[in-house]
Amino acid sequence: MNSTNGTLFVVVAVVLTFALGMATFLTHYKFKSLVSGLMQSRVLVIGNEIQDNVEKSLSLGLSLQENNTLQGLIERELRSDDLITAIVLSDAAGAVLYSTEPAQQGKKIDKSWLKASSVSKKENWTVNERNAFVAGMPLKNNFGITLGNVALSYSKKPLERSMGIMGNVLQQSALLVLMIAVISASLLLVFAFSRYRKELLAAEEDLAVLIKDLDGVPHQHVQKPADNASPFMQQIHSFIFSVRSTAKEIDSASIPMTTPNSN
Repeated sequence: MNSTNGTLFVVVAVVLTFALGMATFLTHYKFKSLVSGLMQSRVLVIGNEIQDNVEKSLSLGLSLQENNTLQGLIERELRSDDLITAIVLSDAAGAVLYSTEPAQQGKKIDKSWLKASSVSKKENWTVNERNAFVAGMPLKNNFGITLGNVALSYSKKPLERSMGIMGNVLQQSALLVLMIAVISASLLLVFAFSRYRKELLAAEEDLAVLIKDLDGVPHQHVQKPADNASPFMQQIHSFIFSVRSTAKEIDSASIPMTTPNSN
């Protein structure tokens, strides 16, 4: 009986741990998605301002290569938000025309950026790099033709810092909730089993006697179930009565085999 209680406590603890672990993981993932979305929205606001200014200049007939004001524009927008680490303007082929990092000018943007911009079907696109996120948007002329892209790199550090704080809070909360849940479930199990402990022990004894009788063969005493027993014990007694009756019938039906005398 004690081993059964221990097994049930272990099962309850495992189930509660799994359920709480899944809930914690989903909460962690949802919080990460929320913070990441807020950071991206914050960057896209600045990116949309750059996009509007560039497309207005394109509508006036100025090409991306001829507009010398774009370098000053992206440098001002870079200073407007500490989250952004770099801003790049490139043509449709991926050649960097303007950048807040002088070493990038004249080079090609990363292949993953080009792939994301082509797959995005002329909409905003994002790239998840090792140390930063990149949010980009196409630059179109009056005819809807994409002439280039503006890409904004922003740091992952605020997200990592937020997730670290959230992870500690979730871990502490999960451990506290798990302890309370396991203790509460254990007390409930103890209370539930205490009500049926006597009946379970009696059923265990009756079944043990039944097994011994079946092993010892004589099945002479068959008792009917008691009418004043609980429904559970009545079922146990009915089962024992059925088994003993069947065993007695088998014993009665077994007739010794005799060999006829040969003349």
